[in-house]
Amino acid sequence: FKVFDISGNKAFGTSSELRNIHSHYVGGDSANWSSYRYSGRMRMTASNSGIGVTFYSQYTNEDVYYRLRRYGSDAFHLSSHGTSLVGDTDSGVVPAANTWYKFIVEVENVNGTTEVRAKVWQDGGAVPGSWQIVASDSSGTRLDAGRIGLWSYSSGSKYWDDLLVEPLVAPVMHTITATAGANGNIYPSGAVSVAEGTNKTFTIVPNTGYQVADVLVDGSSVGVLSSYTFANVQADHTITASFEATPVTFTIF
Repeated sequence: FKVFDISGNKAFGTSSELRNIHSHYVGGDSANWSSYRYSGRMRMTASNSGIGVTFYSQYTNEDVYYRLRRYGSDAFHLSSHGTSLVGDTDSGVVPAANTWYKFIVEVENVNGTTEVRAKVWQDGGAVPGSWQIVASDSSGTRLDAGRIGLWSYSSGSKYWDDLLVEPLVAPVMHTITATAGANGNIYPSGAVSVAEGTNKTFTIVPNTGYQVADVLVDGSSVGVLSSYTFANVQADHTITASFEATPVTFTIF
């Protein structure tokens, strides 16, 4: 691996066509890095070559890792070695030769489970709105920390650029307290934790023979609704639903 000039841009890469060659960052405390975001872009010159990025790697102690890769003729996907992942592991993005592809991988150690999220897209295109890959590892061999690295396989040259590793910052959480009066329900109910900047919808359901009388949000009426969405949550809120008997109409002859 060395630095190459690609159309006037400096990039890290290799022209080796050997199979399964690696480069790892081994500085500082990188062997113990946990819960981080790994981003950058990568490019290959041959349509049938393999390229990827490795994370939670146990190098130099053992050959165990997770990896986002393109291998052979398939799409970018998530793989593992020495342990196992379950979930959606295929991005559906099949790369073309001589084209840069951006990637973001988030790996997180959460309550005895390793969670992995990833997205891949062609440089210059729209960033996917949601994660294409969402997988986890709760096996007895799961990895909960480790180094980042690069992986190259077979034909052509491979390049990486704009590589960045950042610690995952726990999201700011807010509480929405949902309460339903007699003769109906609100879902979800009670104290609901919501990450800042996200949306949360509450559904109001009256019992048989009753209807929604009013919905209060932070103490103010928002009308008779069957659902209410808090958009781009930035603070704590309350939502309360009340119910009344459905009027009965009699026809007198």
